[in-house]
Amino acid sequence: MKNFKHAFTMVELVFVIVVIGILASVAVVKLAATRDDAMVSAGINNAKQAVIDVGTYYVAKGEFGAFNEMTNVNLIIKNKRRSFYQVEKQNCIRFQLLNQRKFPGVMTVKIDRKGPRRSEVCKAISNELATLGIAAKGKGVKHEFGGYLIN
Repeated sequence: MKNFKHAFTMVELVFVIVVIGILASVAVVKLAATRDDAMVSAGINNAKQAVIDVGTYYVAKGEFGAFNEMTNVNLIIKNKRRSFYQVEKQNCIRFQLLNQRKFPGVMTVKIDRKGPRRSEVCKAISNELATLGIAAKGKGVKHEFGGYLIN
């Protein structure tokens, strides 16, 4: 009687490798979708927080400062009156302080559509902010901040 070792055959090993490959491909797609959802949530929350921070700063100081002074949200500063929130290296949302002599305490939040191809993440952030009334196409949404100087 011959003594056979119990081992996997080549067919069994190939079958297991194929099954593991299929499971891995499904997991990678799910992880990519989860990453995009997280970026959308972060973008929406960052835009909301930037508006709240700017409003709080204006109410406390009675005037606007530079965007990097008014908020800790990571914005791309274009100049003293204009700043952008970027997603995947694309300008997605524009924050702009209006002329303070004509419109004191007013900032607009606009969906920036200048890029030739906007990412799906930026589109999702823009759509949600438009639904919430925080940003809009065209002239944007005006946010008026007023109040008394707090000492």
